[in-house]
Amino acid sequence: QFGVAVCSIDGQQWKKGDADNYFSLQSVGKTIAYILALEEHGKVKVHTHVGIEPNGASFNEMILNKDNIPHNPFINAGGLVCCSLIRPNEHISKRFDHVMNCWSRITGGGQPSFANSTYLGERSTS
Repeated sequence: QFGVAVCSIDGQQWKKGDADNYFSLQSVGKTIAYILALEEHGKVKVHTHVGIEPNGASFNEMILNKDNIPHNPFINAGGLVCCSLIRPNEHISKRFDHVMNCWSRITGGGQPSFANSTYLGERSTS
């Protein structure tokens, strides 16, 4: 499948191909988790927990840098660390709702969903 959708800053929308088909964002979520962590804590605190350098290994390698932290927010280990920084003192259900609300805003008021089977499959390899 392939689709593309564009929304201009004045609200005009255009889509082509399979743009209406739902799909799993998976690793794209690391970007949003990183942004949310940065918004909440700032660059200095976030980067005491996750590095900023590429590591040259596969995205799913669970290796740490010389400072004993993940190399960057865009490998699985770094994405997990960023997720742990999002509203860490709130109950897990409130944290989940916060992230889903952010995804809704990002998608222009869309209703993102959660695929438990995808989550369980990814969890087993993380």
